[in-house]
Amino acid sequence: MDPFVALGVAGNIVAFVQFAGSILSGARKLHGSTSGASDQTDSLEALFGTLSGFGSRLKLEQGPSIAQGGLQPTSVSASSTSSVHAAQLQSLASKCDADCDRLLVLLRRLNVKTRSGPGWWKSFQVAFLEALKSSEMMDLRQRINEYQTSIIVLFCAISRYVVLYSGTTLPVPISS
Repeated sequence: MDPFVALGVAGNIVAFVQFAGSILSGARKLHGSTSGASDQTDSLEALFGTLSGFGSRLKLEQGPSIAQGGLQPTSVSASSTSSVHAAQLQSLASKCDADCDRLLVLLRRLNVKTRSGPGWWKSFQVAFLEALKSSEMMDLRQRINEYQTSIIVLFCAISRYVVLYSGTTLPVPISS
C-alpha cells in the first residue's frame, strides 16, 4: 500500500473515531439531562425565544413616528429619513424574527423528550442530529447576530431624530 494512501486512511479513521466519540459523549450528557436537551440547546432556546418575542412585539408596537405626527420635524427630509429608518427597522425585525423561529424549531427538535424509543437510543439520535445540524445552527446564529447589529444602528439613528426634533435636550452632567 502506498504510504500516502495509508496516511489518508489513518486520518479518516481518526476523524471518524473523533466524530463518533463526540456523538457518544453528547448522548451520555443528554441521557443525564433533566430537561432532555443539552445545556447549549437550553440556553439558545431561552435566548432566541426572548429575541423572537421581542421581534414580534417590535412588529406590532408601532407608535407614532415623526412622519405620522408623533413629533414635529423642522424639515421634510427629517420626516422622510425617519420613515425610511422605521421601515428598515420593521423589515429587519421581520427577518430576524423569521430566523429566530427557524432556529427555535430546530432547537426543539434537539430535545430527547420529543423522540420515541428507549432512553439511550433517543439520546443518541438527538446527539447525532445535533452534530449534523451544527453548521445550520451556526449560520442562523450568525445571520441573527448581523440583524441585531443592524437593528441597533437603526435604533440609534431613530433615537437621534427623536432627540433632535422633539425639542428636548439631554441633561449634561456637571463636573466638579
